[in-house]
Amino acid sequence: MKTFKWLKCSFPISVEELSEKIRMEKYTDENGSGFLITRLRHDSISGKHIQKKVTSISVTNPFGDENEVEFVIYDTTIFTISFNESWIIEIENPGRTIKSFINDLSKIVGFGFYVSEASIDLENFFKKIDSIYGKNR
Repeated sequence: MKTFKWLKCSFPISVEELSEKIRMEKYTDENGSGFLITRLRHDSISGKHIQKKVTSISVTNPFGDENEVEFVIYDTTIFTISFNESWIIEIENPGRTIKSFINDLSKIVGFGFYVSEASIDLENFFKKIDSIYGKNR
């Protein structure tokens, strides 16, 4: 099952400028963090934000020998940033935190960038739908 999280935001630049800045911050193993654009349209940018985390744990075998095991975890945030009268970020299957994604976006854009949770008044939403489509039953 897919889940989504929507965020309202503001960018002091156009979609084209934002896509260029995101393209400049492409993911590489050396950086350990970056973006991959999967789809670009005149009003939206879709892609992935990838952050590489190297973790090590200590494992003791039954004979008391201790070994250090290192493994890599990739945190991936699938996103769509769109502009239609206002900016919206849609995140598909958000993990526990999207902090690294938001921090990397703020580094790219700089000042004038903000993010807040989008909220919908469901009662007014359904009343509006009923007023438009309820008469056509």
